[in-house]
Amino acid sequence: MHRVSTGALLFIAVLAGRSLVPVGPLTGQTAGAAKPDTTATVQGVVRDAAAQPMAGVAVVALGLGRVTFTDARGTFRLGKLPPGTLELHFRRAWFDLARRIVTVDSGASLQVDLELRTLVPVWCEARARNARLACPEQVAWRQ
Repeated sequence: MHRVSTGALLFIAVLAGRSLVPVGPLTGQTAGAAKPDTTATVQGVVRDAAAQPMAGVAVVALGLGRVTFTDARGTFRLGKLPPGTLELHFRRAWFDLARRIVTVDSGASLQVDLELRTLVPVWCEARARNARLACPEQVAWRQ
């Protein structure tokens, strides 16, 4: 006869249908039983002022080190986020930074759709003859 100390983990395999399932120590509960989802998801679509989807927008969950980018349809998804209040930043070159503060519940999914606005037009100066700076089309040129 073998003695099992109270601190030892005892796993027993039980026949469940055709597969063996590990069972937790003396509890009778399945070790691999699904736990309730305690994380949250934020998803949405980013569009420009003409309601066109925007690809390549960085979506940042501030303070969590989580970043994703929108796809060709302007959609994004940040999963496995802690529930609570989150600050999201939406960034893309030549567009204003957009901020959203959202509250998500445990196990919930929140839809966040928004429009990014272009920056106020600025002047790009060409200092050398025939020089062109990398400026978007909506920016005026002054030589």
